[in-house]
Amino acid sequence: MMKIMKPLRLGVLHRPWRWQQQNYLGVAVMALTDMSDSPQIRPEPELWQLVAQELQSTGGVLDLSIPKPCAEFFATGYAWTNHQQQKEACMVRIQVADKEKSLMVFGDRYWQNGHPSSPQPFEKMHLDWKNAFGGSRIAENPLGKGDEPITRDGILWHLLPNVEHPDQLLHSVHQRVQPASFAPLDFSWPQRSRLMGKKYDKQWLAHEFPGFARDTDWHLFNMAGQDQWWDGKPALPSGATWRIWNMHPTQAVQQGTLPRWQARCFITRQRGEEMRLEEIHLRATTVWFIPHLERMVLIWHGACPINEDDAVDVHQILVAMELAQSERPVAHYQQVMAQRAEKEKGALFTLREQDLMDESLIAPWIDNDVQVTPSALAETMTRREIYLRRQHQARSQGQQQDINQLFAELPQKEGKALTADQLPDLVASLERQAERIQQRVQQKNAAYAAAERASTSPAGPASYYRMLDLLYKQSQKTPGSQTPEALKRTHRSLHQMYRLSADTRPPAARLQGDQAEVLRRHVIACMATKRDLSGMDLTGADLSGLDLRQANLQRTLLENTNLDNCCLDEADLSEAMLAYASLNNTSLKAACLDNASLIGARCHNSYFTGACLGGVSLEQAELVMCDFSQAALSDILLRQCTLHHCHFFQARLENCLFMDLTPEELDFSHAHLTRMTVINGGFTAVRFNHAVMESCTFLDSALDHAQYQHAHLESCVFTGKTHIRAGLFQHARLTSCNFRLIVLEAADFSEAILQNCDFSEADLSFAQMRAVNGCHSLFIRTRLTNSFLQDANLMGALLQKSHLAGADLRRANLFRADISQSSVDVNTQLQGALLDQCKTLPCAGGKLI
Repeated sequence: MMKIMKPLRLGVLHRPWRWQQQNYLGVAVMALTDMSDSPQIRPEPELWQLVAQELQSTGGVLDLSIPKPCAEFFATGYAWTNHQQQKEACMVRIQVADKEKSLMVFGDRYWQNGHPSSPQPFEKMHLDWKNAFGGSRIAENPLGKGDEPITRDGILWHLLPNVEHPDQLLHSVHQRVQPASFAPLDFSWPQRSRLMGKKYDKQWLAHEFPGFARDTDWHLFNMAGQDQWWDGKPALPSGATWRIWNMHPTQAVQQGTLPRWQARCFITRQRGEEMRLEEIHLRATTVWFIPHLERMVLIWHGACPINEDDAVDVHQILVAMELAQSERPVAHYQQVMAQRAEKEKGALFTLREQDLMDESLIAPWIDNDVQVTPSALAETMTRREIYLRRQHQARSQGQQQDINQLFAELPQKEGKALTADQLPDLVASLERQAERIQQRVQQKNAAYAAAERASTSPAGPASYYRMLDLLYKQSQKTPGSQTPEALKRTHRSLHQMYRLSADTRPPAARLQGDQAEVLRRHVIACMATKRDLSGMDLTGADLSGLDLRQANLQRTLLENTNLDNCCLDEADLSEAMLAYASLNNTSLKAACLDNASLIGARCHNSYFTGACLGGVSLEQAELVMCDFSQAALSDILLRQCTLHHCHFFQARLENCLFMDLTPEELDFSHAHLTRMTVINGGFTAVRFNHAVMESCTFLDSALDHAQYQHAHLESCVFTGKTHIRAGLFQHARLTSCNFRLIVLEAADFSEAILQNCDFSEADLSFAQMRAVNGCHSLFIRTRLTNSFLQDANLMGALLQKSHLAGADLRRANLFRADISQSSVDVNTQLQGALLDQCKTLPCAGGKLI
């Protein structure tokens, strides 16, 4: 994918095009500046706001990015009568070097008895095409007025245009004149469209399609009328003087000179195995004046030959702006390109405008003009910070020297606000300081290691009870300070903290002897009555083999409890603490485990059939040969856990994240999976047969031999380094799925339905795709070498530049498909294929540029 590197204040457009069997990349660089004697370049967002506001007649199109053969100017804005006594009409004029154009502007008029009526007074008049001569029947200006009468308030009026050429004024209702304006022309109007050439013939279709005709007049890409061109001059006159009359509300005449600036452009381009750095030479071709806003836009154009018609061989574009006669060396731009391409710190360098622009050209904006406004809150916070530092230093007199050293290394506040240009240097400085501080911290950690091991967090719920005890003592000291509801919420919060922090401390000890037996008998007794064990502390208990079905175990503490061979069917274990519990051969059918903690739990041959597992914590858990059939799993993170030989038949999984797992023999057949994400997973031979998968993502995952037979996948994404070699997709239905760049070698899509799927640049070599329905799907640059596509329906599919060597396309439907520039060989078979209206040109091949 092409990466654009540019200053924040420049706009860049690029477009590949083809002409006479050669591909080119056109680049346009745009700068919005002011009209002062020392102009500066304004931020790019302002440029596009102006385009949307001022260029409505061209549909917001400023440029087509293909170089113009000659320089030009155009303007948008208003005529003003503020500078003269006569308010019914005025003359506006623009002069740039030796090029000059004038317009006559009138107030509103209409034909009266075959003569123009007296113009109405006006203060300003928009100089757009709507006020020039034209109408729906005038192809040269269908937006204009004056061609035919219109009905207004039930009365027929024949208006005259407000803007005319001084030497083509209207005198008769039957007179036809050329529309007059400084504004750019729409591409579809005949003034431009007639320049597209006419030789779109058999020669063009066979050898030049889809490029421009060989007789194209490149003035087609000039936006202005011909009387605003410097015909024969490819660039604007350097430093030319310009003057504008009566187009500003307070200045009768505006004047200045065109800035002596030079835009530069570099690209990195792949040529075979070689990566090249090349400069595209740019020339200033266009100036667009917006006088009433005291702004103008300068545009530079350039082009270079490339090998791919979509410019995929161009990896990077870098643009810069220099002062004339102050050219920077190519090595400087190579360094900037390397800095901005870095994955970790490249974003910081994108804010350094001075790397790509002379500092004198950088107008104030959010990156370099940050105003620091003192506030009472800031002063209060500063005083508070000083107080806390002094208090902390007073408590740590024994370590005073170390503290002072650490404070000395921290960045101190400055009076001037930080600018974006300073960020890379600041980050580098902070990293060096952090490294020195980290070294000191490591030294102290080594000295205190023995003490830390001696004071390890207590195992089990000891810390939880300690916090509850503090809460109780606090409530006793200040009775009435907290309502019973607030105390209950605090209690639940502490329980949640304990439940979620099990992996930060050693497991609780398993109870032995009489103590274990007493607790077991107590549980049996409770089950014989109300079956209510909610909130009990059963940590480390031996409850193996008990019948606990339909038990109430809400928020029960069961850390490291032995629940082997138990029956917990229909039990309520919501918010229960089951960390490190043993659940081997345990039945939890239709149980509720919402928000329970199974951190480090051992679940071998357990049954979770029909269970609810919403928000369950499963870090470090062992799930081996477990049955999750018809279970509901939602909002679960499965990370650093063992997941082997588990079945999820007809289960419902929503918002589940499988991360850094290498499971074995997982079966999601007939499951319903919504927003499931697999990251860096080794899901080899996983089964999704007959599953419904919606908005699922597989990132950097190994899915070789995965099975999706008869599955329905919608809006699923396979991306990154994911590969699905020999994957089975027979009879599957895939809608709007992304397999771009994915390795699908030897996969089987026989009789699958692929609706609007993207397989661009994927590897489908040796794939079995018999009778696949891939209508309107994308196979651009897809490797289909030796693939089997007999009876495939590829109607309307895009197979541009695909690799079809050895592919079997017998009896395939390629109606209106695009196989242009695809590579074939003598083993490619197309016998019986439907090729009606199939796009086959241009052909593949060509010399590397």
